Amino acid sequence: MQAFITLFTSLILMTTDVEAKEPNHVAAALSQMDGVTTLSFSKEMIGSIDTDFDINDHIKHVEGDFHEIRLNILNDETPNLAEKKETILKVLKKHYKEVEIEEEEESNEVLFFVRNKGKHVEEAHLMVLDDEDNSFTIISFIGDVIVTEKED
Repeated sequence: MQAFITLFTSLILMTTDVEAKEPNHVAAALSQMDGVTTLSFSKEMIGSIDTDFDINDHIKHVEGDFHEIRLNILNDETPNLAEKKETILKVLKKHYKEVEIEEEEESNEVLFFVRNKGKHVEEAHLMVLDDEDNSFTIISFIGDVIVTEKED
């Protein structure tokens, strides 16, 4: 039965917005799942960004427009949580570039995936896994953002 549920969940994800060619397909698919709490911030609330971030001890300059930011929370109340987590990870690893990030020793596991065209980042998905309570959160950034090395 569990194999059927996994296969069924995989098929639904693969045939709906997850496989679509339009931007934010992972975020859209997540928001349609049962038991997922989604908060969405539109372009009007976000605006543009022009700031610096420290990523793995390298300062990156981020500039551009976010069209949407979605926060998706899946916890122990989410039906078939383990299967959804496995399927989402497979989709992210297949369609996005995983960016290795250094983690603090005591922090939750954090995975970072991006889709870009040249220097333009169209989508970024930050997945925070909490093994203690078997929950995870995905923060999706959709837009047209350029990330460059910060010069001293």
